[in-house]
Amino acid sequence: EEHASLSTMPNTSSAIDATRESFSTRHISLHLYRNGMPPEVIARERRLSISTIRDHLTRFIETGELHISQFLDEATLNELLHYFAANPQVTLSKAKDHFGERYDYWQLRMASVEYSRKQRGDINALL
Repeated sequence: EEHASLSTMPNTSSAIDATRESFSTRHISLHLYRNGMPPEVIARERRLSISTIRDHLTRFIETGELHISQFLDEATLNELLHYFAANPQVTLSKAKDHFGERYDYWQLRMASVEYSRKQRGDINALL
C-alpha cells in the first residue's frame, strides 16, 4: 500500500519547517497524523522509531486531543476496557500475556490510557 511521504505531500517541507520551530516533537507527529500521514510513514520520514511515534500519538489520546476510536474499533476497545476494569493494577506485560497475539502492546497501551482517562472522570473520555 502506497502512502504519501513528506517529499510527495504538497507544501510539506515548509509546513514541517514551520512546525519544527513552534511545536514539540510530539506535536510534529500529531500535525502529520492529522494531515493524513500514517504512523509508519511519520516514523520513516522523521527517522524515528515507530514506537516513538506511537508514544507521541498515545500521549494525545491521554490528553484528549486524539480520540481512541481513530485507532481501535468499538468492540476491541470495549473488550480491552472491560479487561482493565477487572484488572486495574495489571501491567501491560501481563495484559499481553493474557491476550497473546490478539492485541499488540500499542493497542493495549492505548486502551490502558483510555481506561485511566475514564477513571479520572475526564469529560472528553465520555464523548
